[in-house]
Amino acid sequence: MSQTNDLLPTTFVDSRGEQWTIPCDVNSIVRVAHQTGIKLTDLINVNSESYRKWIEDFPATQVAVLYALVSDEARDRGLSPEDVGRRLASQDAFDQALRAITNAVINFSPQSRRNFLRQAFPKAEAAFEKLREQEAKNLDERIEAVDWDGLMRDTLTDSSSATDSPESSVSTPGLEPSENST
Repeated sequence: MSQTNDLLPTTFVDSRGEQWTIPCDVNSIVRVAHQTGIKLTDLINVNSESYRKWIEDFPATQVAVLYALVSDEARDRGLSPEDVGRRLASQDAFDQALRAITNAVINFSPQSRRNFLRQAFPKAEAAFEKLREQEAKNLDERIEAVDWDGLMRDTLTDSSSATDSPESSVSTPGLEPSENST
């Protein structure tokens, strides 16, 4: 039997400042599996289908798992799944919720593996964060590479040639282009 003093915190605070507790027991694990197809105990196996879905379907899978875990508490508060999602409006609240899920999975694990998992999960989180940062950097670079002036010029040219058509002048009677418009 495990001692409670070695358990990690499984609470998070939502964007409204309200605290939630992530349960992780047999009932909640079964509920998550039925509702989302994710086997929480497989998240520690990087070769599992659950882990692959967890990483690839971000953030939809995490929100679905979170709601499955807190659905009883949400119902008691009169909140729908959408309401719970809205309460994760800040990245801090979302990150806290994910950490609480991770901690709950670690706590549910056999004590003989818990110490290893405490060390492994932060490393996995750090690797995932680096991946997210690299994706953001790549997106920033792609945004910077766009010729925005040319794109706007092309868009305006395309739209002005479309408004030169007889159909568009019929749809806007009495509006004549001014001498200054291009």
